[in-house]
Amino acid sequence: MPEMKFPEIPNPFEHHLPEVPKFPEIPEPTLSHELPYLHDLPKPTLPELPHEFSAFPKPTLPKFPAIPCKPTSP
Repeated sequence: MPEMKFPEIPNPFEHHLPEVPKFPEIPEPTLSHELPYLHDLPKPTLPELPHEFSAFPKPTLPKFPAIPCKPTSP
């Protein structure tokens, strides 16, 4: 039998269809072995702090006289 060819009929609902928004392509997730190593990342730098804060002086304890220990005799 000969192949039947139907005439192309324009879609009457084509102008009613909303345009499908094009979403940006989602990149593939990076695998853990593709991530940069931790030692390759720059370390955060903290401001250098003085070892002794001048605003808080160290408390000086008064020197008490040494009390000789007397052995307790029974």
